[in-house]
Amino acid sequence: MSDTRSGGHMLNSIECNGIIFDSGLAQRLAELLLAAHYGNTEVERQRPLMTIDNGDHWHIEGSWNRDRKIEGKGPFFMSVQKHDGRVTDFGLWGVIHPDARAKAAIERELRRRTEAGQEPVVPDPHVPGGMLRLINIARGGLIYEAKLARQLGELLLQAHSGESPPQYRPPLIMAENNGHWQIHIGSNGASSLETTGAFSISIRKYDGRVKVSSDLPLGSTN
Repeated sequence: MSDTRSGGHMLNSIECNGIIFDSGLAQRLAELLLAAHYGNTEVERQRPLMTIDNGDHWHIEGSWNRDRKIEGKGPFFMSVQKHDGRVTDFGLWGVIHPDARAKAAIERELRRRTEAGQEPVVPDPHVPGGMLRLINIARGGLIYEAKLARQLGELLLQAHSGESPPQYRPPLIMAENNGHWQIHIGSNGASSLETTGAFSISIRKYDGRVKVSSDLPLGSTN
């Protein structure tokens, strides 16, 4: 990858291919967020992560306790939009084994509905029986601190430019504004938006949605 690759080329790459353009980037993002919210030990427990292409978004699942044999923590899960990186689903499944009385009650209810000609309760294939999704988006949103926002910015920068060329290497310039993190990437590390090739990445704290602009002033989220 040429070191002369400009911010314009990177913006074009993002516009054409989307923020999260392949399964490898989706998986690296999942590991970054999993580590940030649950710790590195949980990342190791959940490996290998599996990525499923669902058209407009990626769905990533962990490997831990996928057979649901152990009560407690289950697999990690995350869904992320390809176009803008917005995370719509995130957390760990919780595994609960109903006792014999609860199982019997469920079976009686299913038989009753069947005999009454009512619509049977069919489990959602995406929500396995005995599993509870435990959403853990706390401490100010999914992207809850500047360090995590910077790591996300660097991940996207590297993914869309290959090995980050010298004119876009960190340090990146951070700003916080109205529920967003804004990362300014200036040519040769300069802080002026008038620098040739400079552009900004705006990351929404709540769900990680990304906007990229070649002329987005620091402090703006439009």
